[in-house]
Amino acid sequence: KHGLAFSSGLSAITACTHLLGHGAHIVSADDLYGGAQRYFRQTCAPHMNHSFSFVDMTNHDAIKSAIKPGITKMIWLETPSNP
Repeated sequence: KHGLAFSSGLSAITACTHLLGHGAHIVSADDLYGGAQRYFRQTCAPHMNHSFSFVDMTNHDAIKSAIKPGITKMIWLETPSNP
């Protein structure tokens, strides 16, 4: 019904994190693109009060363990991941 297009991956990440409001928990890949990881740690965490769990996305148990019921609002992964 609706679609969005962005000129860069970081602009897409910014839009997605802003949709969550303040204080969300996000589970993310531990091999995330460096710019995205810096954005999460240096902008989202201090300014939007988001918290993050960076996990090995090939380990399903780690993903399940990182999810905080009622608090986790997004699981962020990228493909291909950062080498």
